[in-house]
Amino acid sequence: MKKRILYSMVTIICILLTVTNLAAQWDGYENKYLTFEDEAPFDSFRYGLFVPPDYDSTVGYHLMVHLHGTGYTADDDWFYYKPEWQEKYPTIMLTPKCYDSQKLDGRTELTRAPWGDSWVMTERWCIEKTFQALDSTLQNYHVDTTKMHIQGGSMGGVGAMYVLASRPGMFASARVGSSASDPARADLIKNTPLWMFHGSADATIPVSQSRNMYNAIRDSGGTVVRYKEFRGIGHNVWDYIPLENTLNDWLFSQQLGVEHGHPNEPVSNFSAQLNENNKPELSWTAPDDGVEEDEYIWAYQIYRDGELLETTDRDSVRFVDLDAEPGKTYRYSIAPMNYFFLEAPVSEELTVTTEEEIISSLNNSSISDNLAVYPNPVSNTLHFKYEGSIRNSSYRLYNLQGSLIQHDAVNSESIDLSGIENGIYMLKLDLDGVMNTIRIIKNSL
Repeated sequence: MKKRILYSMVTIICILLTVTNLAAQWDGYENKYLTFEDEAPFDSFRYGLFVPPDYDSTVGYHLMVHLHGTGYTADDDWFYYKPEWQEKYPTIMLTPKCYDSQKLDGRTELTRAPWGDSWVMTERWCIEKTFQALDSTLQNYHVDTTKMHIQGGSMGGVGAMYVLASRPGMFASARVGSSASDPARADLIKNTPLWMFHGSADATIPVSQSRNMYNAIRDSGGTVVRYKEFRGIGHNVWDYIPLENTLNDWLFSQQLGVEHGHPNEPVSNFSAQLNENNKPELSWTAPDDGVEEDEYIWAYQIYRDGELLETTDRDSVRFVDLDAEPGKTYRYSIAPMNYFFLEAPVSEELTVTTEEEIISSLNNSSISDNLAVYPNPVSNTLHFKYEGSIRNSSYRLYNLQGSLIQHDAVNSESIDLSGIENGIYMLKLDLDGVMNTIRIIKNSL
């Protein structure tokens, strides 16, 4: 028993020393505590408060509230603490700490959403104390209440969406990752500029949660929401969100009650064509950034058949529609967009038609009367004899699964197939605009 008590005391001391050392790392950061007046599942509520060391009471500061994920109550070295950020956007940061039900043996009052969730809309202990801490901060420091922002991931993202629904109009902007929320609350959230992130392979919170909420906000008339889905990524989107180099400038550019104008310049050199993988590929030249904030291009809105398909990054000048289906015709247009979801004039609309499914044509070779292809089966080099022009010609070689194996321009009446494995392939040979489809057997033996 004595050993157990001693071990517990050592553990507590280590935790306290860790918290103290963490706080000491950043000048301006302090751990603060609130007590519970009513019965609660833990004794006190800890929150981190960062106030810039050179705090000036004549400056109206931004305020960022960060809600952490499940069980993650560590103090992070946020770049908001760094002098270079503070020079650009003077910021006070509030980082409340909350435990989840897995940490509370047998006590289920907090459930799995201790920050609260937008389905139940019940004010839980952690959010109650967070806003007590916020009220105290507003009383003691000069915060510009038109420049308050909130962010959260996973459990914290669920909580942030609850806060947006329970306090519409309070925050100038928000970003959430791997979150979940009730689409029925979209009307309460739609007017807060919001950027949502989710991984398509998330096994903890299904990606459908973010998709459904995004669609609900758009369907309810919301226009200040952006959604980015990381293909093939799981729950840990926080490893990828920092790669969005415009995220924080976008967050802190938002301010309640300020009106903005549309950018003036559309894209130029907009083109749309079919790439080698049978997917529509768009390309364009970005407009020059203007001097005014409203002229700065944050992203591009890609439209397909008159509906918003995707929002791409400001550095992009190319987009491939990976979800386009074979044998379909699509209409595409594009519009630059500033930080305030206001668009420049939309481009002209271009049309792209994808080819029919390669696999469906494996037994339906189509060869021009004036074309001869030999030998077939082929060992290494496939030859052809064509009576027409082979200028501007090319070929694409597909396997039986419809995957592109090899492609190149055609400059002579032969094609080198020495680098592919033995098997059956479909060759699509475009001879100056005349398409030929030939079933090829590769056999090097």
